[in-house]
Amino acid sequence: MERVNPPTSLKAFDSVKASDMRETHWLKIKEALGRIKVGNYEMIADACGLERHAIARRLSELYRMEMIHKSGYTLPTSTNRQAECYQLSKPE
Repeated sequence: MERVNPPTSLKAFDSVKASDMRETHWLKIKEALGRIKVGNYEMIADACGLERHAIARRLSELYRMEMIHKSGYTLPTSTNRQAECYQLSKPE
């Protein structure tokens, strides 16, 4: 089943794409992961001072670009749900 994004999500994506905010977020996330080594989206958000929902979106982008990878385990969030952990990919 193909995922269909609502028009508001597409507009939001276009506004981020049009600016350098997305690249700035990527850099902050990579710097935070460099410091904490591994973490779920909440831990990464806390380490880089960005909103948790923004981190979740940027993590999927960084993962697709193979700049980060899943560490193979999960850690609980503040609501006690398990969330995938990420870490920086090794440079080739």
